[in-house]
Amino acid sequence: MPGSDTRFTGSLPRAKQFRSPRWAAGKSGNAAIRIGTFNIRMFPCNENCECIKLHGYRHCVERGRPTTDLRRLADTIITLKPDILAVNEILNPDRLARFAVEHLGPEWRFVHAHEGGRQKVGFLYDSSVVRLLGRKAYSQIFTALTPEEHSPLCFKAGDRLRPAFACRFQVAGTGLDFFAVVLHLKPGECSSVRRAQWRIMEQVVDELAKVDSDIVILGDFNDYGRGERDFSEFCRRKKFTLVTDAISCTHSMGSSPDNILVSEAAAMAFHKESVRVGGPCARSCGRTALWRAYLNRVSDHCPVVAEFRAVAPQ
Repeated sequence: MPGSDTRFTGSLPRAKQFRSPRWAAGKSGNAAIRIGTFNIRMFPCNENCECIKLHGYRHCVERGRPTTDLRRLADTIITLKPDILAVNEILNPDRLARFAVEHLGPEWRFVHAHEGGRQKVGFLYDSSVVRLLGRKAYSQIFTALTPEEHSPLCFKAGDRLRPAFACRFQVAGTGLDFFAVVLHLKPGECSSVRRAQWRIMEQVVDELAKVDSDIVILGDFNDYGRGERDFSEFCRRKKFTLVTDAISCTHSMGSSPDNILVSEAAAMAFHKESVRVGGPCARSCGRTALWRAYLNRVSDHCPVVAEFRAVAPQ
């Protein structure tokens, strides 16, 4: 399909020549890339919800949810000018790959984890700005949980099992590379489950750090709290920083489950005060009139992006 990538081979191919990337203006005047995350609620929902029915989401049919507005979705993404965008709840990966090429540009690609249940996680990325070097899904993020933790409140077995999905990217023309890891953790009153998943993530980042210590973890953490959060202990133990701490709303319920964490090494490239939220969250929080049309036709989440320096390693 247009925009699709091959499966991970475990090898890191040699760098190739890129055409000049469309750099964003970094806060320090250096070239920069924007990395973000967006839960595109059960993409794509169509008028008759045929895709949703096919994948077992009959509640969508019952609620009569209308077609996903692809133009509005594209505008929401383009406004934030991301170079890499982690995405959640993708039911039809081939359709998202076509959407990227048709609405974001011919240089856009989509790579996703094949493992897990029906909701896929992955990355949209601008191939004129970054190159995909490799990818790996970590299924132990859900297989390590006990049967008791597979309760309907947390998720239905075989349905919303979503691995941690790591991709290694190289920035065009610089030789700079890093890992981006997209997560979509368990929903509901399942804090103990999510904390267990973050303990598994400690093992994942230990493995990744043996290759590259520049690591960005982002996605829908399903942590709606403030203060001590499910990932707080992970951040303390692995020296990760929450760069989206100033964003108070990325969801229609007025909370911020969508976040970006960076390793100690990656934090040095982070542009402070560069974090931006898109969609209706940029103007209001909660189910206002501004939210209603977006909620009905795009998602119940808003995208959020952060900017990082992109300079050649010394």
